[in-house]
Amino acid sequence: MLRNPVRIKRLCVVMTAMLMVVLAAFPVFGKEVPDVNRQGSISLTLQDSQSGAYMENGAVTLYQVGEIRVDDGNYSWQLSGAFSGSGLSLENLSSGQLAQELKEYADQKKIEGSTVRIGEKGSVVFENLKPGLYLLAQKETMEDVYAFSPFLVSVPVQDGESWQYEVNATPKVGIIEEISLPDSPDIPVDSHLPQTGQLNWPIPVLAVSGVLFFALGWGLCYAKRKKYHAQ
Repeated sequence: MLRNPVRIKRLCVVMTAMLMVVLAAFPVFGKEVPDVNRQGSISLTLQDSQSGAYMENGAVTLYQVGEIRVDDGNYSWQLSGAFSGSGLSLENLSSGQLAQELKEYADQKKIEGSTVRIGEKGSVVFENLKPGLYLLAQKETMEDVYAFSPFLVSVPVQDGESWQYEVNATPKVGIIEEISLPDSPDIPVDSHLPQTGQLNWPIPVLAVSGVLFFALGWGLCYAKRKKYHAQ
């Protein structure tokens, strides 16, 4: 048995150092990080939240604006490809202004994305996507449908402690309802409006004037005849 306190102390130090070396050889288990080699997809459903009507015409364009960066168990997004020269910050991914500025940059630089036609029941699917940050914008719009605002979606998205590589999104779509007007609108009419066309008020005036002229003429004739007989 070891009775020398100095030897016991030295042995404890050696064992502690060996334990630290062994622990350092194992990875540190923390939150799960995305698998940069796994592909995913983005599925959209374009439906009016109020009427429930589906948008079944037009097209949607997808742009990859960023790529995922994993560093010592931590991940972040950074601009990539044609968008790396935009100078925009990816700190606030939920900002609608950021998505709009990225869309304006894409239009200015004429960056081409992947365009998919809207299918049955407003469905749009982009498949075989590598992990990254994507911008979605409406390419074509219907005459009676409001275009949805550009928005950002990441592949994958975090769901609690795990990651989802098949992402579903439902952007806000507004469908303009047709307003029907009646064939004969009920328009109130003011009975005191001035009349147009034939005027009826001169008739009694002319009739009275005729009687007066007749009486005057008859009186003149009677006076003339009376003067003649008197001679």
